[in-house]
Amino acid sequence: MTEILFTQVGANDPDFNLRNDQGIIFRTKDKDHVFASIIEPHGDFDPTLEYSFNSYSTFEELDVLTENDELTVVNIKGKNNLEWMLFIVNNNSSSDTGHNYSVKGKNYEWKGPINLVKSVKEN
Repeated sequence: MTEILFTQVGANDPDFNLRNDQGIIFRTKDKDHVFASIIEPHGDFDPTLEYSFNSYSTFEELDVLTENDELTVVNIKGKNNLEWMLFIVNNNSSSDTGHNYSVKGKNYEWKGPINLVKSVKEN
C-alpha cells in the first residue's frame, strides 16, 4: 500500500519564518527508506536593476545508487559536467576503518564514515 502525503514547509511555524512551500511524499509500508535531497542556496537579486542573477539550480539529477545495511551511495549530477558521489557507511565503524567499494566499474577507497568524491566529466 502506498500513501500520498501532501506537505507544507512552515505549516507549524508560529512566527512564519519559513516559506510555505508545498510538497508531496509517497510512502510505502517498507522496513527502511532512504531520503536524499539537496539544499542549494542560489541566486542574487539586484534591487536597483530589478534583476535576478544565477536564479536557477546548479543541480540536475540526484540518484540513490546503493542502499543496504553496510553502505548508502548517492550520486549528484550538476551543470557543466560536474558530478559528486557521496558514500555513507551505515554501520558504526571507527574513523580509522578503511572501506573499499566499486561503483560503475570504478573502485573507491577511503577511511572514515563518509567519502565525497567530486569529478568533472570530459565532453
